[in-house]
Amino acid sequence: MISHLLSTYTSFKKDSFEEIAVRAYLDVVEEHSLALALSYILLSSQSKSENGLVSALSLFGTIGVKFLQTGAILKMFGSENQEASENAYDRANPMSKYEIEQSLKKHLSETEYNAKIKEPIKVLGSASVKTVTLGELKSVKRVALMLKRDNVENQIRTNLDLAKRFIERLKHYSVRASNPLLMPLVEAIEEQIFSEIDFVLEVEKYKQAKAIVDQIQERSEWKNLGWTVRVPSIVDEIQPQENLFAVEAVEGVTAKSFFKDPSVPNEVKEKVGEIIVKTSLRMLFHQGVFDPERHLGNWLIDLKKKEVAFIDPGQLMNFGASKKPWAWDPRLTLARFLYAVQERNVEEILYYSKLMGKEKGIKINEGEVKNRLAQIFSSTDLSSEDLQIKILEELYRSGIQFNHLFTFGALKGLMVLSGSGYVSQERFKEIMKEEVKSLFVKKSPLVMGVLAKEFGKKLSMKSKKIEKEKPKSRTRSKAR
Repeated sequence: MISHLLSTYTSFKKDSFEEIAVRAYLDVVEEHSLALALSYILLSSQSKSENGLVSALSLFGTIGVKFLQTGAILKMFGSENQEASENAYDRANPMSKYEIEQSLKKHLSETEYNAKIKEPIKVLGSASVKTVTLGELKSVKRVALMLKRDNVENQIRTNLDLAKRFIERLKHYSVRASNPLLMPLVEAIEEQIFSEIDFVLEVEKYKQAKAIVDQIQERSEWKNLGWTVRVPSIVDEIQPQENLFAVEAVEGVTAKSFFKDPSVPNEVKEKVGEIIVKTSLRMLFHQGVFDPERHLGNWLIDLKKKEVAFIDPGQLMNFGASKKPWAWDPRLTLARFLYAVQERNVEEILYYSKLMGKEKGIKINEGEVKNRLAQIFSSTDLSSEDLQIKILEELYRSGIQFNHLFTFGALKGLMVLSGSGYVSQERFKEIMKEEVKSLFVKKSPLVMGVLAKEFGKKLSMKSKKIEKEKPKSRTRSKAR
């Protein structure tokens, strides 16, 4: 019956990823929600601008949106769904002013609310997890109030379970839908989302991001040009708690609006783009802390003040960086992996992939993997991003289970930075080389030791090869 309804009342192409995703979702959704989900998908399909894959995954709430956004970065849904998945957004309706006021009174107590809050002015943004509201305090200070929605943890757990069953069902329908990155992506979202909705933890991330960005600003080359990059401060007048915290309100437009504005001179856009990219990369390679969600919506630009604001650091990740020049840390593993990909060095790609794995000493068919990686490198029409994605898919398929810090943290975040158009692709590569080089300089005793060891190993192998290829002596023994 469902197949008949889909073929009759939708324009989905048979066996397309779009149709498979819808069928898989309808197979796993709870029976009491089936009629509602089917009605929503059928109605959505009547709109030419609506995509079936997006319609199905949006029913997973914030999990589905994050799945679509990251899947788009990793180009997991096919070219026909790429644009729709790139433009996916959280469709949660904003809380009303009355709901915001009641929520504030609930979490602050009515007495504290009356003493501190003058009024919530307007909604700045809304998602399944939280609503961001511009508010004014009695102290005449304007703040951005972060309010977590009620019951959000239970909704996320339910949707995560549904998402895992959905992916297993996808495999039943099509080999094409069994992308090896799908289940690791959901697992990574599961790891990230519960830290993201912990507002006490998010307050600490704001403070950490602020301290690091302030250091970068102080040592920056753009400081002398009058530009400032900063993270909004936590407002202590509103005591941070599990469901509520406040940061200072900052002026400006999103980077998306800024870069589209034809009235802004290109040289100014280039300067701001470089500030954004360099700040993000210096956080990673200089400080060992990185936010993989530095997309166009997470920066506010105030051209009059020459200010770039870093907002919403909820996914900030710590790479366990060591300041000791002789100590290895994950940044070096990441940098060497990226260098190996650039040099198309299959041996080193495999070596550093294993270091980035969750399990050490995992057994894989190295000969087969090396051959398949060589086949990927033989394709001349792949961009650097596409090359990385193909390599990741192959390595996951081989059995390497990556630590999500690297794949859905650093590698995904670097793709977000390079793909958001802050600077040209060539300029992005140049900046990357500069920042990675600065890491190598700081770690020079260790890096030189590793390189010397590798060079010695190659030299030794070459010597053995020469020895093996020497012609055997024809001198006969005199003793018979």
